Amino acid sequence: MAEASLAQLAVVALALVAAGFVRGAIGFGSNLVLIPVLVWLIEPRLAVAIAVLPSLAATPVILYRLGLARQDVGRFWPLLLTLGVGTVGGAYLLVALSAAAIARIVGALAIVFVALSVLKLQPTVPPDRERYATPVAGLVCGLIAGASNVHGPAVATYLHSLRLDKRAFVVAFTLVFLVTGLTQLASYAALGLYTPPVLLASLLACLPSVVGTRLGVQAQQHLRGQWFNRLVLAVIFLSGLRLVLR
Repeated sequence: MAEASLAQLAVVALALVAAGFVRGAIGFGSNLVLIPVLVWLIEPRLAVAIAVLPSLAATPVILYRLGLARQDVGRFWPLLLTLGVGTVGGAYLLVALSAAAIARIVGALAIVFVALSVLKLQPTVPPDRERYATPVAGLVCGLIAGASNVHGPAVATYLHSLRLDKRAFVVAFTLVFLVTGLTQLASYAALGLYTPPVLLASLLACLPSVVGTRLGVQAQQHLRGQWFNRLVLAVIFLSGLRLVLR
């Protein structure tokens, strides 16, 4: 990355702004924009490591702009708790299972979910079942995160099945990214991925990410609920397709 030209750095900066915009607008999907651009310049492992800090930097921006209410934490803490436990357990599955196979399965299920939604056959979780389903969903998504780092489509699919309004959806996903991001940050640091140049690149990437996130949150507040749902389904589909084809 140190040898990148000004034009390449400009493309990366624009990708960071675009990724932050997507994250602020619908709560997820930033890596779908950012990672392919970073991989253009550096190896995938370092690209994923660099992307963690910009994602975490976007978190306080979203929570400040949308507000974090007590009922948000009360509703989603079981998801966050089991997500953390599942992420640790998923790391052990990584040595026993194929991460690529897990990614393809998650991608295929995401595409099926979108297809069912388009056909008005979308599975939903009734309010009286949410308290039982949420911890299980968190555990499953955590296992996927720990084993393959492709939990975004799975989390989006579950949150969408709750029929959340756009604010609650984005806030819930932001809390999920906070838990998984901190876990990834600690894990990658322990693995020695954050050398001084990589850490510096990740810190510098935070500024354009925050700018894009602020713009995305502003745009999200003007989105009608129907268009918000369509964008969420589109990103779930693209994420699932990318996983299946990778």
